[in-house]
Amino acid sequence: MNNDPNHKNILIVDDDESICRLLERYLSKNGFSVASIQSGAMLEATMAQVHPNLLLLDLGLPDEHGFDVARKARMLDPKVGIVILTGSTDDIDQIVGLELGADDYIAKPFDERQLLARIRSVMRRVESQVAEPENDLDIITVGNIELNLNSYEAAGRKGSIGFTVHEFQLLAFLAKGKGRVLSRDQILDELCGRDWSPYDRSVDVLIGKIRQKLKAAGEADMIITVRGAGYKLHVPTADIG
Repeated sequence: MNNDPNHKNILIVDDDESICRLLERYLSKNGFSVASIQSGAMLEATMAQVHPNLLLLDLGLPDEHGFDVARKARMLDPKVGIVILTGSTDDIDQIVGLELGADDYIAKPFDERQLLARIRSVMRRVESQVAEPENDLDIITVGNIELNLNSYEAAGRKGSIGFTVHEFQLLAFLAKGKGRVLSRDQILDELCGRDWSPYDRSVDVLIGKIRQKLKAAGEADMIITVRGAGYKLHVPTADIG
């Protein structure tokens, strides 16, 4: 493993050693530096050592659920890419994973080439976030809320608002739209970088979570549902930085 933060490092978190070995060989041949751990307990120390750009995370770990590991990984590094690997085909698991900030989700058994394409897609987004210079445009003001695009932190009149990564990205995407209606497909493409089933309800779930957190923070619900079209943000143009 190359522990240079600028290298393409992948950390596999999976208790199945045969899958770890298979992925290590395959991904190494495709230009990545790869390490693996078999439990969530090893996550913090390993991330500090190898500086992964992306996690391949199994949900069925022996010591804690993969969702808890994903949440911990996001706290350690808000910009790390997360691709969930699981034997479950439950749509609820997929939605919960995305709520917690996973970038993508692929079921076992998986096609190696398809997994590689997903990894490269997430890596491109991770690299684009790291490459963005810090400047005044990295703060977006939405009504009374400030969104810091570098730290993924949101603050309202009463203080910090604990949006997940995807909730933050969705609200920022709507804000950048400056009142335009954005379809579910556009939002999913922005958040996940690939096509989804037309019956996918992930966006609706995320919108509901954002509304709940805005209400809990004493902020107005600025998200407008446009039936049959998508969502837009209803705030004065001057309030969008």
